[in-house]
Amino acid sequence: MIIIDFFNSSVNWFLNTFGAKRDLLELIKDKDINKAIQYFQCRDTDVEIAISELDPALHKVNRRPNKKRIGKPDKITAKLAIPCQRHINEVELAFLYGTMPTWNQTSINTDRAFEAFGNFLKNTRWGTTQREFKRTAGGETESAKLYYVYMDTETQKKKVGVKVLAKTKGDEIRPLFDQYGNMLAFGHGYYLKEGNTIVRHFDIYCPDYVFRCTQKNIGWDVITEKNDIGKIPVIYVQQPKAWDGVQALIDRLEELRSRVSDVNDYVADPILKMSTDIMIARNEAKINNSIKSGLPDPDTSGGGKAVGLPTKDSIMEYLTVDTAVDLKKNEIEDLDKVIKVMSMTPDLTFEALISAGAPTGRALRRAMALGYMKRAKNIEIYSIAQDREANLIKAIIGNVLDISLKSEMEKLIVHSEFGEPFQDDISEKISDIIKLRDAGLLSQETAMSLIDYIKDVQSEIDKIKTELEEKQQMLSEQMGAGSLFGQFRNNTEEE
Repeated sequence: MIIIDFFNSSVNWFLNTFGAKRDLLELIKDKDINKAIQYFQCRDTDVEIAISELDPALHKVNRRPNKKRIGKPDKITAKLAIPCQRHINEVELAFLYGTMPTWNQTSINTDRAFEAFGNFLKNTRWGTTQREFKRTAGGETESAKLYYVYMDTETQKKKVGVKVLAKTKGDEIRPLFDQYGNMLAFGHGYYLKEGNTIVRHFDIYCPDYVFRCTQKNIGWDVITEKNDIGKIPVIYVQQPKAWDGVQALIDRLEELRSRVSDVNDYVADPILKMSTDIMIARNEAKINNSIKSGLPDPDTSGGGKAVGLPTKDSIMEYLTVDTAVDLKKNEIEDLDKVIKVMSMTPDLTFEALISAGAPTGRALRRAMALGYMKRAKNIEIYSIAQDREANLIKAIIGNVLDISLKSEMEKLIVHSEFGEPFQDDISEKISDIIKLRDAGLLSQETAMSLIDYIKDVQSEIDKIKTELEEKQQMLSEQMGAGSLFGQFRNNTEEE
C-alpha cells in the first residue's frame, strides 16, 4: 500500500477524460464508491437473459401449466427443455478454439523474450483459460480474463495467476471505455464470506493503480495499490450470444416436442371399444375365470380401458386418435434445420458427416461452410483480444516477472494464427506440397514449413544435407578399388 497524490501528472490524463462534475478518481478519493460504480458499463440485463436461455432449467417450456381434471389430480404436462443453446455455443467454440492458435515472433534479436512469452503461456495454461473465456462470452455475451500477481510462499518469487470472470460465477463485470473504445478502467465486483458475514468488494483497475474497495455498514473502505504491470490487467470481450436470433424458434421447438409427448402419453394405452354382446361375454368369461372365449382382457394387457357400445353389430376394435403426426414431425424437422441455419451451426450428426463424402479435411470444410462463416465473424473479435493480451503479457513479464527482459520485451512482436478446425489428411496435403515443389512453385524450405510433422525446418534441412553427404561418401567408398567398377577404372587409367 502507498499514499497517492491524486492530482499528479501521471493521472491527470485520466481525470480529463470525463466531463462530469466529479470525476472517477475524485469519487474514489472521497470514498463515494456507489457513485463511482455508476460510471462503469453495466450489461446485467442482457447477460441475465442470455443465462436464462442457456440454462435448460430456466427455459420457458418449464412453465407450461398442468391440465386441470374434474375430481382427479391435475395431469402433469411434459416439459421438455432442450439444451440447444449449449450445443450451439460448444460448436461455435470448437470452430474457433478446437485447435488452439499458434504464436510466432516477427521481430529479430528477441529470442529470449519470445521463449519467456511461450513459457508464460504454458505456465498460465493459456489454452484452457482461453477456451473458458470464449465459452463464457458465447453463453453470457461477455467475459473477462483477470491477471493478478501474487507472491509464491515457497520460492518467494512473484507469480501470475489468471481468473475468468463470469456473471454465473458471481462476478460483476464493469468495463469503462472512452468514445474510441479504449478501456480506461475496469471494475470487478464480488462477494466474500468474512467470518459470519458476506461482504461486498469492488476492485477498480487503472493503468497505474488498483483500488480495493470494501463496503462497510456505513460507506466504503478504500485501499490503494500501485499497479506494477503498468496496464489494466484485464482482457474483456463482448459478443452476441451464440444462438442469437433463434431463441423464439427454440421455444417453439420445445413447446411442440412437449405437446407431442403429452399426446403420446394419452394414446399410449389404447381404448378398446366393443359391442354390448361382446362386453357381456367378456365379463362372464372373466367371472368364470374362463379363457375359452379368446377375448382379450384390456385390464391386464397394457393398462388400457374397454368401453361397451349399445349396438346390434358385433364390434371389437381400438380407438385411434388423429394426431396429425406427419405435420408435427415435419414442423419439428423444419425447426431443427432453421435453427441450425440461422445460428450458423453446422450439422455434426453422424448421418450429416457421412453424406459429406470422404472424411477428408477438405470435404468436411465444404460440409461445414456455415461453421466457417461464423468462425470468420468471431475471429474479428478474438484476434483483437489476443493482440491486446499479447501486449499485456509482455508488460507482465518485463515489468514484474523478469525486469532484465523489459527492453527486449518491448521490442518483441508476436502474432497469433488460429488453428484449422478440420485438418487435411496428411497424405493428401503432402501430395499437394510435392506437386507444387516439383512444379517449381515452392522452395524446399517453404514446402517443408507446410508439413505439420516438421517443427524446425532449418534443422530438418541440415539433417537431410548431412544424410545426403553420408550417402555420397558411402557410394564413393563402394566405388573404390575393391569394386568391379573401381577395377575397370584402374585398368583404364593404366592403359
